[in-house]
Amino acid sequence: MGISEKMNELERALKKANITFELNVSLKNKTWLKRGGKTNFWIQPNCKIQLQSIIVFLYSKSIQFEIIGYSSNCYFTENYNPIVTISTKKVTDFEIDQNTIKCGCGYNLMKLSNYCINNGISGYEGFIGLPGTVGGAAINNAGSYGSIMSEVVKSVELLKQDGTIISLTNKELEYEHRSSVLKKNNNGIILSVEFDASMKGNIDKMREKAEKNKKHRKTIKKIHI
Repeated sequence: MGISEKMNELERALKKANITFELNVSLKNKTWLKRGGKTNFWIQPNCKIQLQSIIVFLYSKSIQFEIIGYSSNCYFTENYNPIVTISTKKVTDFEIDQNTIKCGCGYNLMKLSNYCINNGISGYEGFIGLPGTVGGAAINNAGSYGSIMSEVVKSVELLKQDGTIISLTNKELEYEHRSSVLKKNNNGIILSVEFDASMKGNIDKMREKAEKNKKHRKTIKKIHI
């Protein structure tokens, strides 16, 4: 099957599954740093199920793709023109069960931080003001102001190239400074992240700490500008 036929089949599959997409999109208009060339398909699934279905389709047709969240940690060159780019920003499934929070990979990290602070869940105050998605943060072991992914992630749900879904525990993620096994190896695509919600704290104190972190982050940003 030629590339043109594959693209036609992809477009039909997206329409059939009611997955939002755009054709021939400038990455400059979509990425955090306003850089990059053009992508033939800009795909934006609205939930974890849609993300899973389109990735399985792409794997089955051997169509290469890029997958990004808010792209705050991505730097695309001006001559980089990926055929397919998937944005996970709308994959924001969210549920809480006793001491566990489960988020879709595109859930905003700052939003998670706010939720935890306002509900007395400790360990997330440092993520205030940190851009990006929970999926990207889990891969990169993001950390700030005393909060770090390796201390709050319980597990991740991973979609493998053969279409199977597995769970990797915190230990299996092999966290290191700003790294994990998923950053070192292309083991699959994160669909969701499970977080520890068992650590409790004083809401007022956590809000105060978060506000100090926000103010300090703004100060640093002004200095660098």
